[in-house]
Amino acid sequence: MFQGCSKLTSVTFGNANTSLVESMDYLFKNCYYLYYVDLSKLDFSQVSDIGYMFNGCSSLNLINFGNINTFSLKNMKGLFKGCFNLISVDLSNFDISKVTDVGEMFYGCSRLKQVNFENLQTSEVANMSSLFRGCSSLTSIDLSFFNFSKVKDMGYMFYGCSQLKVQNINFGNINSSSLQNMKGTFQNCYNLTSMDLSIFDFSKVTDLGYMFYGCSQLKEIEFGNVETPELLNLNSLFGNCPNLTSIDLSNFNFSKVTDIGNMFYSCSNLKFENINFGNINSSSVKNMRGLFQRCINLTSLDLSDFDLSLVTDIGYMISGCQKLKSENIIFGNINESKISEIDGLFEDLIELTSIDLSFINLSKVKNMEGLFRGCSKLEKINFGNLNTSVPTTVYGLFEGCSSLTSIDLTPINFANITDIDCIFYGCSKLENINFGNMDKAKPIYICGLFDSCSSLTSLDISFLDFSEVEEIDSMFNGCSKLEKVNFGNITTPNLAYI
Repeated sequence: MFQGCSKLTSVTFGNANTSLVESMDYLFKNCYYLYYVDLSKLDFSQVSDIGYMFNGCSSLNLINFGNINTFSLKNMKGLFKGCFNLISVDLSNFDISKVTDVGEMFYGCSRLKQVNFENLQTSEVANMSSLFRGCSSLTSIDLSFFNFSKVKDMGYMFYGCSQLKVQNINFGNINSSSLQNMKGTFQNCYNLTSMDLSIFDFSKVTDLGYMFYGCSQLKEIEFGNVETPELLNLNSLFGNCPNLTSIDLSNFNFSKVTDIGNMFYSCSNLKFENINFGNINSSSVKNMRGLFQRCINLTSLDLSDFDLSLVTDIGYMISGCQKLKSENIIFGNINESKISEIDGLFEDLIELTSIDLSFINLSKVKNMEGLFRGCSKLEKINFGNLNTSVPTTVYGLFEGCSSLTSIDLTPINFANITDIDCIFYGCSKLENINFGNMDKAKPIYICGLFDSCSSLTSLDISFLDFSEVEEIDSMFNGCSKLEKVNFGNITTPNLAYI
C-alpha cells in the first residue's frame, strides 16, 4: 500500500475498517523517512501475515500498536528489518500463539536496546534465523518466555550482536529438541567470553558452521554431554576465536560430519594437545581446508587418529602455523585419501626445514598453488614416487623459499598445467633446477617465473612451449647474476604483455 513511499513521515489510520484484511506484508517497506505509525485503531483479527511490514523504515522510532488483536497471525518474518532507529519494541500485547516464522524480525536494528517478549506464547514458532542479526546495541535479551519446542532454525540468530554478554542471555528452560540449524548463531558476538550450551538438545542439529566465528573474547565453551548423531557441518565453528586455549569435543559424534574446514581458523592461542577429539570417527569428512590455518601457537599436529579416506581438500590446512616443525607433523593415513586440493598447505611454515611427501597419495591432486609459499627455511623436499597426473596450477609453488638451493621437479606431471606464474619467485639462493617434464606443459601465464632468483647464473628453457603464452612480465626481474638464457626456437603468437 505504502511500499516505496520514501517521503512519508507519519501515518495515522483513524477508524479504517480492516476487519477483512488478511495480509499486511511489506505495507511500509522502504518508507525511509517514516518515523511514526499509529496502528492502534486497526483491526488485525484476520491478519495472518505482517512479514517485512516495516522493512527498510530506517527512520522509524515510534509505533503505537494499542490493544492489538493478532490471534490469526502466522508470519512476522523481517517485520522490523532495517529499522536502524528503533530503540525499544514492546510485543507483550501480541498474540503470536499461531506464528511460525519470526526470522529476521529485528535484522539490522543496530540501535535496538530493549525488546519486551513478556508472556508471549511461541509454541508454533519454527524459524528464528537471524532474529536479532546486526543488533549491535543489544546488551541483554530475555527469551525465558519462549517455547522453543518446534524451533528448527536458529541460524545467525545473534549474528553481530557485538555488545551482548553471556550472562545477559536468558534462554530459560529451553527445549530445543526440534533444532536442526545453529549455523552462525553467535557469529561476531565480540563480547561473549564464555558459553554454556549444555542446556541445548543437539540430537537433530545438522549444522554448527560459523557458530562462534569471530567471537574474539571467547575463552570457554561447555557442551556438556552433547549428542550430535546428525551433525554434518562444523566449518569455521571456532574460526577467529583467538582467546580459546582449549576445547573439549570428546562427546561429539563426528560419524556423519563432512566438513571441518576452517574449524579452528586463526585460533592463535590454541595448541593441538589442548583439543580433545575423543574417539573421533571422521570417516565421512571430505573437507579439512584451513582447519588449523593461522594457529600460530600450534607446535605439533598428529592426525593419526583421523580417518582421512574420503578427504578431498587439505588446502591451507596448517598454513601460517609458524611454530610447526617437520618432526612434529604427523598426517597419519593420508596416503589412502582422495585429495585433490593441497594449495597453500605448508604456506608460511617458517620453521619448516624439510618435508617428506612420499607417503601422501597425490594422484588426484588438481591444485598445488603456493604449496610451499613463504617457507623461508625450507632446504629439502622429498616428493618420493609422486604421481600427479591431473594438476592444473602450480602458481607460486616455491614462492619465497629463500633457503632452497636446488629443486627437482621430475615427479610433477606438467601435462595439464597452464599456470606456472611465480613458481620460483623469491628463491634467492636457488642455483640448480631440474625441470623434469615441464616440456609437456602448455602454459598461458609465466609471469614472475624466476623473479628475484638472484643466484641463478644461466637458464636453458628451450624446452618451454610458448605457443599459448599471453603474459611473461617480470619473468627474470631481480635475477642480478643471470648471464645467459636459452629460449631455443621460441614462437609467441599470443604474447600480449611482457
